[in-house]
Amino acid sequence: MFKKPLKKAFIAIAFFLSFCALFSAHWYITVFGKVGFRSILFTLFSSMSGTASGIVCDWLLKGLLPSLICTAILCIFYFSKIKIKNTIKNTICIILCLCLWGYGIWVVEIPSFVSGTVSKTELYDQYYVAPNTTKITFPEKKRNLIYIILESMETTYFSKNQGGALKENIIPELYNLAKENTNFSHNTDIGGWGFVTNTSWTSAALVAQTAGVPLSMPLQYTVPKDDSNFVPNITTLNDVLHQNGYIQTVMFGSKASYGGRSNYFSQHGVDKILDYESAKADGIIPKDYNVWWVWKTAN
Repeated sequence: MFKKPLKKAFIAIAFFLSFCALFSAHWYITVFGKVGFRSILFTLFSSMSGTASGIVCDWLLKGLLPSLICTAILCIFYFSKIKIKNTIKNTICIILCLCLWGYGIWVVEIPSFVSGTVSKTELYDQYYVAPNTTKITFPEKKRNLIYIILESMETTYFSKNQGGALKENIIPELYNLAKENTNFSHNTDIGGWGFVTNTSWTSAALVAQTAGVPLSMPLQYTVPKDDSNFVPNITTLNDVLHQNGYIQTVMFGSKASYGGRSNYFSQHGVDKILDYESAKADGIIPKDYNVWWVWKTAN
């Protein structure tokens, strides 16, 4: 009695998941860029704290809604009494679902993720210097350190003849600053197109810059769900500064909880964290002020 309804429900769910793989993958890379499958796992398993509600609404509109609409259309075709042999209909739908899943898997770079997971590298054995086993000597009179990190900033904003991707340089002041001072490049100008896997999204970039390693460890160590599990065995720049008597403050223009940033820094030697919430509490910005940097950048 229940076999036919269950079969129809199973087929409809299979259609929906296939379309969801297509539209969600396309939505993710449109908003966040091609940052790799690990960034998606990080996003899925991390707390949503600090994430703008507009992001969720945008996915509902551009990911979930078209998936539901296309599922309904395909179900009408599949379950209707059109005079097409079942074998032909089944073949069409199976090929379509496989193509949808194939596109989603390829776009979010699952093959590269699997390849990177099973492959081995001698990079750390040969070049990584562990700060916790290396003698680091500070001068008797220590100097203050100001470390500025820009969100969503990259050399593609330069003009093509400067090594970027645009017709004209839209960040000329930063270009001149880098050109006239020390910058790390793979060429004689200002390079930086390439990046190491698992270093290109917000939290991964912060770890890479302050710890010298990509966020490639097992998920249980890289998903900041509580106060004790975010890369606990890594010694960072902040750990070294803390061990040498520095009082450290980190300031964010957004909610520090986003991407587990507050966990990461508080667990690695930072004494005080200032962010969007503390700025409101201290009266620095109005209570109703709300401009979410990632969302504005993505659009």
